[in-house]
Amino acid sequence: MNTGMIISMSGKGFNVKAATSLDESGRQLLERSGLDPAFAPKELLSVQLLVLNRIYPGVALRNNNGGMEFYSFQLTELLNQLREDEQKRAQEKARYELLRQMKVMRREVRAKAKETLCKEYDAAQHPQKVYCRQATVTIDSPGLNVFQHRKGVMSAKCCLFANFLDFIAFRILSGMKVCELPKDCDCIVLNHVRNFGDMCLASDQYDQVYCFFPTDISGQTMETTVLSGRDSGGHSYRNLYTDYPSLHDYVTKLKEKKDAAGEM
Repeated sequence: MNTGMIISMSGKGFNVKAATSLDESGRQLLERSGLDPAFAPKELLSVQLLVLNRIYPGVALRNNNGGMEFYSFQLTELLNQLREDEQKRAQEKARYELLRQMKVMRREVRAKAKETLCKEYDAAQHPQKVYCRQATVTIDSPGLNVFQHRKGVMSAKCCLFANFLDFIAFRILSGMKVCELPKDCDCIVLNHVRNFGDMCLASDQYDQVYCFFPTDISGQTMETTVLSGRDSGGHSYRNLYTDYPSLHDYVTKLKEKKDAAGEM
C-alpha cells in the first residue's frame, strides 16, 4: 500500500497538466492493470502529471479534502525501484505514522494493534512482507474517499479499502459472483496511512464493517485495530486473498485464469 508518498504541488517539479473525465487512455491504463474500466467509479479522471519534466499519464480521484489520489503504472514502477535504504526509510515512516494515528483508539485496542505491528515488523529479515508495493500517490491534501451505496443515505454496513484500485477490484469481484461478498454497503477508501484515524472514526458509525486491507504487516495492523475496536459487527475478508499482496492482485490473477480458460 502507499508507504507515505504525498506530493506537494508547490515548487517541487510536480504539476497536473490535464484532468478530464475518464478517456480511452485512462481505460487502457486500467485494463493493463487488470481492472475492467466498466467498474470504475464515475468520478475517476484521466490525468497527466508532470514530474520533473516528464509527463506521466494516469487516473485519479479527488479525495474529500480536495487532494488528488493518482495512479500511473509508469510512475508506480519508478517509485517502486527506489534503493533498498530509501524503501526502508519509507516503510519506517509509514510505521511511525500508523502508530501516531492509533492515538485516537481506546487504550486496550491501541495496545493490541501495536503488539501486532511490532511483533512482525522486521524489514531486514522479511522485506517482502513489510509493506505492499506502492499503488497510488497523494497529490496535495490527503483525505478519504467515501462512496455511498445510496447517495445521501448512510448504509448500515461499510467496506474498508486501502486504495481505489482495491475498491474497483471489489466491484469487479462482486460482478463475477465467484464468492459471497457483502452487499448494499458504503465503501471507504483510505488512500494514505495518515488518514487511518479518520477512517476509524468514520467506520465507527456503521453497524457492520468489512475489511479488505492488504495482507502485509501494515494492512494486518489496520485490520486488527478496526476489528478490536468493535464489540461486534467486524469482519475480515483477508482469507479470500491471503496468498496475494492485495485484493487488486487477487482479482487480476483470477481474471487472467478465467480469460485463459475461456480461450481454451
